Amino acid sequence: MKIDAIKTSRFMKKEDVGEGLLLTIDKVVMENVGPISEGAQDEDNKPCVYFKQKGVKPLVLNVTNFATISSIAKQEDTDNWGGTNVVVYFDPNIWFSGKQTGGLRVRQPSKKDGVVKIQEAIAKKIEEVPEAGENDGAGPVQDKTSW
Repeated sequence: MKIDAIKTSRFMKKEDVGEGLLLTIDKVVMENVGPISEGAQDEDNKPCVYFKQKGVKPLVLNVTNFATISSIAKQEDTDNWGGTNVVVYFDPNIWFSGKQTGGLRVRQPSKKDGVVKIQEAIAKKIEEVPEAGENDGAGPVQDKTSW
């Protein structure tokens, strides 16, 4: 058994994400991420992303993940990140203090993640609706999509 298997954390870690989690941001809160113990004097406040999905631990943001989410949400202000979909995954190629430790990264969801934007779905349905008088019921609707 490895130490990671028995170590508990209030925050997301690599064991929590598996091959990646598709998540929706609820809010970002500044939070003390330092150890909670009697006599702990120093606070280590960092932004933490909370997600709408139940049972998912918050993600402590580093500068890289902060910038990535800002780009995905097209907002630098974390107050406007709510509702943004992201994928949190483990990247084994991250270095920390001169060691390759791996770490959590965030990326924009892709269609292979099973994400279909509602706007795209609505647009597709609108394209499939015939215009008035275009289909009199005598045959299939003519597809006027130009490629």
